[in-house]
Amino acid sequence: MGLIQSQDTGHIPTTITARPPHDGIASTTISIEKDGSNGRSEAIANGGDSKSSSMISPQSPPSISAVTLDDAIAIRTDWNKEIYLLSALAAPTIGIQLGVVLPNFLLASQVGRLYGSLYLDGFTLANLMGNLCNLSLLQGIYTASDTLGPQAYCAQNYPQVGLLCIRGVVASAIVLVPINVILVAFFEQLMVAVGENPDAARHAQDYYRIFVWALPFFVLYNVTWKFLSAQEIMMPLVLVCLFSCICILPIGVFGFVQESWLGFVGSAWTIVLFQVAQAILLLIYLYVQHPHKIETWPGLSWRTIRQALNEPKGAFGNYMWLGLGGMLATSEWIYWESLTLLIGTMGVVPLSVHTIPTQVLMVTFMFSFGIAIALAVRLGATLPISVERARKLTVGTFIGGALLFGTMGVMMYKYRETIFSLFTEEEAVLEGAHEIWPKVCVYFFNLCIYALNMGVATGLGQQWMFGIVTVIFLWGLSLPSMYYLCVIRGGGLSTAWACITQPYIVMNAYLIVRFFFFEDWKAVQHAIRSREGIEERTSSEAVFLDNGDRAGLLVNSDSSRSNGGDVVDERTGLLMVQSGGAIIQ
Repeated sequence: MGLIQSQDTGHIPTTITARPPHDGIASTTISIEKDGSNGRSEAIANGGDSKSSSMISPQSPPSISAVTLDDAIAIRTDWNKEIYLLSALAAPTIGIQLGVVLPNFLLASQVGRLYGSLYLDGFTLANLMGNLCNLSLLQGIYTASDTLGPQAYCAQNYPQVGLLCIRGVVASAIVLVPINVILVAFFEQLMVAVGENPDAARHAQDYYRIFVWALPFFVLYNVTWKFLSAQEIMMPLVLVCLFSCICILPIGVFGFVQESWLGFVGSAWTIVLFQVAQAILLLIYLYVQHPHKIETWPGLSWRTIRQALNEPKGAFGNYMWLGLGGMLATSEWIYWESLTLLIGTMGVVPLSVHTIPTQVLMVTFMFSFGIAIALAVRLGATLPISVERARKLTVGTFIGGALLFGTMGVMMYKYRETIFSLFTEEEAVLEGAHEIWPKVCVYFFNLCIYALNMGVATGLGQQWMFGIVTVIFLWGLSLPSMYYLCVIRGGGLSTAWACITQPYIVMNAYLIVRFFFFEDWKAVQHAIRSREGIEERTSSEAVFLDNGDRAGLLVNSDSSRSNGGDVVDERTGLLMVQSGGAIIQ
């Protein structure tokens, strides 16, 4: 990112110098001069050996003149920089997401190999309900943070980033407490009522009553994660995740599960230990190192809690509204867990077979989910400034993602024998896994494209639309059809996997067409600017200009006030400065 300096004499002319980020590239100087004789302003860009000059027409909107500068190196869209910014978010996010699912993956392998299919079914049912009634709902709530956090930070409304953390904790408590009071008291009865094996249900209840103690720390870790990711600060999360996976998780896996009197429930205590360690270590890191912008954390007190819930008016309601839409959108996860419940009614062996793709997809899906979260954050940082840039970023992410996920699907099929051996040696389970695996690999690709669509929806604040589409296709059409074909007609597990992919293909096609051909991105941009106060701060001086892939410059030719060369945060990937009423991007 180049440093932009400005010089203002108090009157037009104004000179703005942009220094590119790499040595060996000449600086670009943009001179804006007002010709008193004809009312025109002239912008001259000199970069290295290239020069361009554009005359600003007086027919532009009142007090606003526009010019595009094709040859100004420093203000062109730097796509190498954008790829770097997206990758710098996506790579650690993928790693952190893998750290989230790694404990369950390893524990499923240990439980299946040490205790057999019945305990593995209990483990699967407990995790199913944990995902169904807790983690999927929290993921939906936190899409509000993914939408609002980057937008607030980009708009330099720094305290709002921290207040979003408090809103996230309060919203999580509102959703989780009543649900878990019921589950802790009646878990086994609920599982038996929906047709699960009574012995597996009892083991699942034993697991869940321990697992529930991990939830407060899971909430604390995730709201802190969203707080940091809004500022595109990922290193603390990576370090904590690595330490927890390398040092903390083995203590649980080997000390609580393999070599312990705790037996099967040692797997639940492992989850508790892991979540507690992650949350506490992350907070200690923030307290000692202060990697975040200090202004983003207003402190924790009754005053800031009241402020988070009441200021500005309707802010918490807006957060909850987006979060509820996100919960509707993440009902796909609930659908998946409901499908697992349905398969559990087919018997112990089908559920054990289904556990293999469940755990594998939970891990591999994190690649697409991490990229989707990164895309949502980058859209939040980019869309308030440039619609064209945001759209091109989205298209590029979809193309690159499709190539990556297609390759991963092929590799999953090629190395299927190795994957199966991680979970079981029972012949009946291996035979069932072989039968469904081609369908699993095709489903994986479509699931990943669905995740990217979720990232776009989150970046645009379209959780409700995305959620309604998900409910119609998965809950209204797919699940009833599978129940009829698989349970009533006796089609079994293979039929379920034959039916699972089609709704995702249709949803992906609809969402891609909707986002790229019918969604009004400029209206979304205007809404963001209005909510974050960007319109008010710039309307009297300058406005942003989208002009294809060219840099836009809008100048208030009547302005004589200088802002001292304020530079917008590097994280946007756009060069922008206010001086003499000019904003360069």
